[in-house]
Amino acid sequence: MLNVKQRDIQDRAFEFSCRVVRLTEHIFRRRSLAARAIARQLLGAGTSVGANLEEASAAQSKPDFISKCSIAAKEAREARYWLRLLVACKLVDAKRLSPLVIEAGELVAITTTIVKNAAKSKSRATTPFNIQH
Repeated sequence: MLNVKQRDIQDRAFEFSCRVVRLTEHIFRRRSLAARAIARQLLGAGTSVGANLEEASAAQSKPDFISKCSIAAKEAREARYWLRLLVACKLVDAKRLSPLVIEAGELVAITTTIVKNAAKSKSRATTPFNIQH
């Protein structure tokens, strides 16, 4: 059974993925080749965060759990990068992307905390999502 904090981060990552999908659909309607290329990168990274957290919840070992959560953290960082690039290049309005950039940053912080807590944990079993955030 999933604990409340675990479900919360997975739900947040899923909602982040949905928001990224909607954004990339909007961008693909644009004619800009650069915007479309960035959107492709964002779509991959942004949806991978939640997918890796889902995989982590079924990890076969503590190292497997840590690995999946580490990948989720890296993908959140990458998604934040692509979002910032869209803003910096003025391909999407900064006001529209600000909440997504913030959420990407929070997902980075949370997943990084999960990895650190799991690595510090003395338990050899698969570590549940331990968030002190």
